[in-house]
Amino acid sequence: MFAVLLLIAQGFASPPVPIHGGAQPCASHSIPSAHEGRAVACDAAGRPTLRIDPDTRIVGHGSAIAPSLPSVELVPPLMIGTVPAVTPHGVAWVSSGPDGRRSLWWRANDGGLPIVLDTGRTDPRHPVTDRGTVAWVSEGRITVYDPVSDTRAHIEANTGFNAAPAFDGGVLCWEVRSETDVDIECSTGVRLEREGHQTRPVLIGDKLLFRENGLIWVWAISS
Repeated sequence: MFAVLLLIAQGFASPPVPIHGGAQPCASHSIPSAHEGRAVACDAAGRPTLRIDPDTRIVGHGSAIAPSLPSVELVPPLMIGTVPAVTPHGVAWVSSGPDGRRSLWWRANDGGLPIVLDTGRTDPRHPVTDRGTVAWVSEGRITVYDPVSDTRAHIEANTGFNAAPAFDGGVLCWEVRSETDVDIECSTGVRLEREGHQTRPVLIGDKLLFRENGLIWVWAISS
């Protein structure tokens, strides 16, 4: 019955499919992630060496992927344990002030001084990029910043408690807590509601990957 409700709610989309390839949880909160059209996951040793093709679900192996690092020095410094969002236009990162509060900074590649995008009680965190714009989580919402037009948009969302949103092609997907578990919602209006916890979303085109019951699953959200 639940599966039928899921299909109706999402326009008769095909249900998610588990990927049986030995992917294990990672110490890094930035993994699983997307890299060159593949999802990156960790092997049994905790190294991010697995590559998952979202279309064929074939699991391959490659060298360990390190988070993208900016080509400029970040001042104020990057907060330990966080990952910057590196774009062709610049870099966004989280820094922690003397009072322990987080601030989100932006530095453009044109050599200008860094600017604060978000700070204070909103607790900005989890910057991500779709290579064009930058998005981050703050209290009660996700903010999307376009560095070219210097404009912002906001999505009401209580998320960021476990993992960063997924971001690709202007579409965001993020974790949401229901009364019983964790589900995933997207800015397109698509919502993945299943028994158990669906966590750590990764978005590659129209394929949504996520963790559930120790496995990585893939869902063609536009099928």
